[in-house]
Amino acid sequence: MIQLKNGPIPLIKDITCILGEWDEYKARLSQSLKRGDLEVQYIDPSTGEYMSRKDGIRSTYLIPRHLERGRIKAKDLLSAWLKSSKRVQEIMFLLGIPDDSLDDLSDLNLVKVYLSPLFMEKTRFVIVEDIFQEVEEQGRLKVEKLLVKIIRSRGLDALLFVSSVDLISPCSSVTVMYEDEVVERGTRLLHPYSMVLANSVIRLGRKGEKVSVVEVGEGSMSGCRFHDYCEVMRRKRDLQRLCRLQKPPMVQMEDAEVKCWDYARRT
Repeated sequence: MIQLKNGPIPLIKDITCILGEWDEYKARLSQSLKRGDLEVQYIDPSTGEYMSRKDGIRSTYLIPRHLERGRIKAKDLLSAWLKSSKRVQEIMFLLGIPDDSLDDLSDLNLVKVYLSPLFMEKTRFVIVEDIFQEVEEQGRLKVEKLLVKIIRSRGLDALLFVSSVDLISPCSSVTVMYEDEVVERGTRLLHPYSMVLANSVIRLGRKGEKVSVVEVGEGSMSGCRFHDYCEVMRRKRDLQRLCRLQKPPMVQMEDAEVKCWDYARRT
Protein backbone atom coordinates (compact mmCIF):
# COMPACT_ATOMS: atom_id res chain seq x y z
CA MET A 1 0.00 0.00 0.00
CA ILE A 2 1.13 3.54 -0.73
CA GLN A 3 -0.57 6.16 1.44
CA LEU A 4 -0.59 9.68 -0.04
CA LYS A 5 -0.85 12.62 2.33
CA ASN A 6 -1.76 15.14 -0.37
CA GLY A 7 -2.95 13.86 -3.71
CA PRO A 8 -5.99 13.05 -5.82
CA ILE A 9 -6.23 9.59 -4.22
CA PRO A 10 -5.63 8.76 -0.54
CA LEU A 11 -3.94 5.42 -1.15
CA ILE A 12 -2.82 2.91 -3.76
CA LYS A 13 -3.95 -0.58 -2.80
CA ASP A 14 -4.78 -3.73 -4.77
CA ILE A 15 -5.65 -2.36 -8.24
CA THR A 16 -6.44 1.34 -7.89
CA CYS A 17 -7.52 3.11 -11.08
CA ILE A 18 -7.63 6.71 -12.25
CA LEU A 19 -10.11 7.06 -15.10
CA GLY A 20 -9.79 10.02 -17.45
CA GLU A 21 -8.15 11.19 -20.63
CA TRP A 22 -4.36 11.18 -20.41
CA ASP A 23 -2.90 14.67 -19.97
CA GLU A 24 0.09 16.57 -18.59
CA TYR A 25 -1.18 16.52 -15.01
CA LYS A 26 -1.49 12.73 -14.96
CA ALA A 27 1.95 12.41 -16.55
CA ARG A 28 3.44 14.62 -13.80
CA LEU A 29 1.59 12.67 -11.10
CA SER A 30 2.89 9.37 -12.45
CA GLN A 31 6.49 10.58 -12.59
CA SER A 32 6.26 12.19 -9.13
CA LEU A 33 5.09 8.91 -7.62
CA LYS A 34 7.94 7.02 -9.26
CA ARG A 35 10.58 9.52 -8.13
CA GLY A 36 9.17 9.74 -4.62
CA ASP A 37 8.56 13.49 -4.87
CA LEU A 38 5.24 13.27 -3.02
CA GLU A 39 4.77 12.82 0.70
CA VAL A 40 3.86 9.14 0.98
CA GLN A 41 4.17 6.16 3.27
CA TYR A 42 4.99 2.73 1.83
CA ILE A 43 3.60 -0.46 3.35
CA ASP A 44 4.79 -3.79 1.93
CA PRO A 45 1.72 -5.53 0.39
CA SER A 46 3.24 -8.94 1.16
CA THR A 47 4.13 -8.48 4.84
CA GLY A 48 2.13 -5.42 5.92
CA GLU A 49 5.33 -3.89 7.31
CA TYR A 50 6.24 -0.23 6.89
CA MET A 51 9.03 0.44 4.40
CA SER A 52 11.57 3.23 4.31
CA ARG A 53 11.14 5.89 1.65
CA LYS A 54 14.28 4.67 -0.10
CA ASP A 55 13.11 1.05 -0.20
CA GLY A 56 9.64 2.11 -1.31
CA ILE A 57 11.00 4.04 -4.27
CA ARG A 58 13.26 1.13 -5.24
CA SER A 59 10.29 -1.23 -5.04
CA THR A 60 8.14 0.89 -7.39
CA TYR A 61 8.16 0.04 -11.09
CA LEU A 62 6.75 2.41 -13.69
CA ILE A 63 5.42 1.22 -17.05
CA PRO A 64 5.52 4.33 -19.26
CA ARG A 65 2.73 5.22 -21.66
CA HIS A 66 5.09 5.27 -24.62
CA LEU A 67 6.97 1.98 -24.92
CA GLU A 68 10.33 2.52 -26.57
CA ARG A 69 11.36 0.31 -29.44
CA GLY A 70 14.82 -0.16 -30.90
CA ARG A 71 17.22 -2.61 -32.49
CA ILE A 72 18.10 -4.27 -29.19
CA LYS A 73 16.79 -7.83 -28.83
CA ALA A 74 14.22 -8.65 -26.18
CA LYS A 75 16.52 -11.14 -24.45
CA ASP A 76 19.38 -8.64 -24.19
CA LEU A 77 17.13 -5.94 -22.71
CA LEU A 78 15.62 -8.33 -20.17
CA SER A 79 19.10 -9.56 -19.23
CA ALA A 80 20.12 -5.97 -18.47
CA TRP A 81 17.05 -5.53 -16.26
CA LEU A 82 16.89 -8.89 -14.49
CA LYS A 83 20.60 -9.71 -14.16
CA SER A 84 19.89 -13.45 -14.48
CA SER A 85 19.96 -15.36 -17.76
CA LYS A 86 18.01 -18.26 -16.21
CA ARG A 87 15.27 -15.92 -14.99
CA VAL A 88 15.12 -14.23 -18.40
CA GLN A 89 14.60 -17.58 -20.12
CA GLU A 90 11.86 -18.52 -17.65
CA ILE A 91 9.97 -15.25 -18.15
CA MET A 92 10.31 -15.28 -21.92
CA PHE A 93 8.93 -18.82 -21.98
CA LEU A 94 6.14 -17.98 -19.52
CA LEU A 95 4.97 -14.91 -21.43
CA GLY A 96 5.74 -16.23 -24.90
CA ILE A 97 8.15 -13.44 -25.82
CA PRO A 98 10.11 -14.13 -29.05
CA ASP A 99 13.81 -13.22 -29.08
CA ASP A 100 13.42 -10.55 -31.77
CA SER A 101 14.46 -6.92 -31.78
CA LEU A 102 11.98 -4.54 -30.18
CA ASP A 103 11.39 -3.00 -33.61
CA ASP A 104 10.11 -6.34 -34.91
CA LEU A 105 7.83 -7.24 -32.00
CA SER A 106 4.06 -6.92 -32.19
CA ASP A 107 2.42 -4.39 -29.87
CA LEU A 108 1.33 -7.19 -27.55
CA ASN A 109 4.79 -8.77 -27.34
CA LEU A 110 6.37 -5.36 -26.78
CA VAL A 111 4.06 -4.85 -23.81
CA LYS A 112 5.08 -8.27 -22.48
CA VAL A 113 8.72 -7.14 -22.47
CA TYR A 114 7.85 -4.10 -20.38
CA LEU A 115 5.74 -6.22 -18.01
CA SER A 116 8.65 -8.56 -17.30
CA PRO A 117 10.19 -6.51 -14.44
CA LEU A 118 6.98 -7.14 -12.47
CA PHE A 119 8.49 -10.57 -11.79
CA MET A 120 11.55 -9.03 -10.12
CA GLU A 121 11.77 -9.93 -6.44
CA LYS A 122 12.16 -6.30 -5.35
CA THR A 123 9.01 -5.10 -7.13
CA ARG A 124 6.17 -4.37 -4.72
CA PHE A 125 4.34 -1.51 -6.41
CA VAL A 126 3.55 -0.79 -10.05
CA ILE A 127 2.40 2.41 -11.74
CA VAL A 128 0.93 1.84 -15.19
CA GLU A 129 0.48 4.85 -17.43
CA ASP A 130 -2.22 4.61 -20.12
CA ILE A 131 -0.34 2.07 -22.24
CA PHE A 132 -3.63 0.64 -23.49
CA GLN A 133 -4.08 3.46 -25.99
CA GLU A 134 -0.71 2.51 -27.53
CA VAL A 135 -2.02 -0.95 -28.40
CA GLU A 136 -4.40 -1.82 -31.22
CA GLU A 137 -7.99 -1.83 -29.98
CA GLN A 138 -8.49 -5.59 -30.26
CA GLY A 139 -5.41 -6.20 -28.10
CA ARG A 140 -6.23 -3.86 -25.20
CA LEU A 141 -8.28 -6.32 -23.18
CA LYS A 142 -5.56 -8.97 -23.68
CA VAL A 143 -2.98 -6.56 -22.30
CA GLU A 144 -5.17 -5.73 -19.31
CA LYS A 145 -5.93 -9.39 -18.61
CA LEU A 146 -2.23 -10.30 -18.64
CA LEU A 147 -1.27 -7.28 -16.53
CA VAL A 148 -3.93 -8.03 -13.91
CA LYS A 149 -2.96 -11.72 -13.81
CA ILE A 150 0.67 -10.82 -13.06
CA ILE A 151 -0.25 -8.19 -10.46
CA ARG A 152 -2.53 -10.56 -8.59
CA SER A 153 -0.25 -13.59 -8.83
CA ARG A 154 2.60 -11.57 -7.33
CA GLY A 155 0.45 -9.77 -4.74
CA LEU A 156 1.45 -6.30 -5.94
CA ASP A 157 -0.31 -3.01 -5.30
CA ALA A 158 -0.94 -1.11 -8.52
CA LEU A 159 -2.09 2.25 -9.83
CA LEU A 160 -3.54 2.11 -13.36
CA PHE A 161 -4.26 5.17 -15.49
CA VAL A 162 -7.01 4.31 -17.97
CA SER A 163 -9.12 6.37 -20.36
CA SER A 164 -11.69 3.73 -21.30
CA VAL A 165 -14.50 2.48 -19.07
CA ASP A 166 -14.08 -0.95 -20.67
CA LEU A 167 -10.88 -1.34 -18.64
CA ILE A 168 -12.14 -0.62 -15.12
CA SER A 169 -13.71 -3.99 -14.30
CA PRO A 170 -10.63 -5.30 -12.40
CA CYS A 171 -10.29 -2.07 -10.38
CA SER A 172 -10.82 -2.29 -6.62
CA SER A 173 -11.42 1.48 -6.58
CA VAL A 174 -11.95 4.07 -9.33
CA THR A 175 -11.25 7.79 -9.21
CA VAL A 176 -12.48 9.81 -12.18
CA MET A 177 -10.32 12.83 -13.00
CA TYR A 178 -11.09 15.57 -15.49
CA GLU A 179 -7.74 17.26 -16.06
CA ASP A 180 -6.31 17.77 -12.53
CA GLU A 181 -9.64 17.64 -10.69
CA VAL A 182 -11.30 14.66 -9.06
CA VAL A 183 -14.95 14.67 -10.18
CA GLU A 184 -16.03 11.26 -8.94
CA ARG A 185 -15.07 8.31 -6.74
CA GLY A 186 -16.76 4.95 -7.02
CA THR A 187 -17.66 2.55 -9.80
CA ARG A 188 -21.17 3.73 -10.66
CA LEU A 189 -20.06 6.45 -13.12
CA LEU A 190 -22.52 9.25 -12.37
CA HIS A 191 -20.68 12.40 -13.41
CA PRO A 192 -21.41 13.86 -16.89
CA TYR A 193 -17.69 13.56 -17.75
CA SER A 194 -17.82 9.86 -16.82
CA MET A 195 -20.84 9.49 -19.09
CA VAL A 196 -18.90 11.06 -21.98
CA LEU A 197 -16.10 8.52 -21.43
CA ALA A 198 -18.63 5.69 -21.31
CA ASN A 199 -20.44 6.84 -24.45
CA SER A 200 -17.21 7.33 -26.37
CA VAL A 201 -16.59 3.59 -26.39
CA ILE A 202 -17.51 2.44 -29.89
CA ARG A 203 -19.32 -0.89 -29.94
CA LEU A 204 -20.69 -2.85 -32.88
CA GLY A 205 -24.34 -2.01 -33.53
CA ARG A 206 -26.89 -2.11 -36.29
CA LYS A 207 -25.87 -1.15 -39.80
CA GLY A 208 -26.17 2.58 -40.31
CA GLU A 209 -26.41 3.25 -36.56
CA LYS A 210 -24.78 6.55 -35.55
CA VAL A 211 -22.29 6.78 -32.72
CA SER A 212 -22.58 9.82 -30.43
CA VAL A 213 -19.13 11.22 -29.62
CA VAL A 214 -18.56 14.40 -27.61
CA GLU A 215 -15.23 16.15 -28.05
CA VAL A 216 -13.90 17.43 -24.72
CA GLY A 217 -11.32 20.20 -24.53
CA GLU A 218 -9.84 22.29 -21.74
CA GLY A 219 -11.98 22.99 -18.71
CA SER A 220 -13.46 26.32 -17.69
CA MET A 221 -11.79 28.52 -15.08
CA SER A 222 -15.15 29.48 -13.52
CA GLY A 223 -17.91 27.37 -12.06
CA CYS A 224 -17.87 23.66 -12.80
CA ARG A 225 -14.72 22.88 -14.77
CA PHE A 226 -16.69 20.67 -17.16
CA HIS A 227 -19.72 22.87 -17.85
CA ASP A 228 -18.73 23.85 -21.42
CA TYR A 229 -19.22 20.22 -22.52
CA CYS A 230 -22.02 19.14 -20.18
CA GLU A 231 -25.20 17.84 -21.80
CA VAL A 232 -26.97 17.74 -18.42
CA MET A 233 -26.51 21.48 -17.94
CA ARG A 234 -27.78 22.17 -21.43
CA ARG A 235 -30.96 20.20 -20.77
CA LYS A 236 -31.66 21.64 -17.32
CA ARG A 237 -31.90 25.43 -17.46
CA ASP A 238 -32.22 25.79 -13.69
CA LEU A 239 -28.64 24.46 -13.37
CA GLN A 240 -26.99 26.76 -15.89
CA ARG A 241 -26.28 29.68 -13.58
CA LEU A 242 -24.91 27.43 -10.83
CA CYS A 243 -22.78 25.38 -13.21
CA ARG A 244 -21.30 28.43 -14.91
CA LEU A 245 -20.57 30.51 -11.81
CA GLN A 246 -20.05 28.25 -8.78
CA LYS A 247 -17.83 25.24 -8.20
CA PRO A 248 -19.91 22.21 -7.20
CA PRO A 249 -19.26 20.39 -3.91
CA MET A 250 -18.40 16.71 -3.68
CA VAL A 251 -21.57 14.96 -2.51
CA GLN A 252 -22.20 11.41 -1.31
CA MET A 253 -24.58 9.33 -3.44
CA GLU A 254 -24.96 5.93 -1.74
CA ASP A 255 -21.67 4.15 -2.50
CA ALA A 256 -20.21 6.93 -4.66
CA GLU A 257 -19.01 10.52 -4.40
CA VAL A 258 -19.65 12.92 -7.25
CA LYS A 259 -18.81 16.60 -7.80
CA CYS A 260 -21.81 17.84 -9.79
CA TRP A 261 -24.59 20.40 -9.17
CA ASP A 262 -27.19 18.06 -10.64
CA TYR A 263 -26.58 15.62 -7.78
CA ALA A 264 -25.87 18.29 -5.15
CA ARG A 265 -29.36 19.73 -5.73
CA ARG A 266 -30.90 16.33 -4.96
CA THR A 267 -29.31 15.99 -1.52
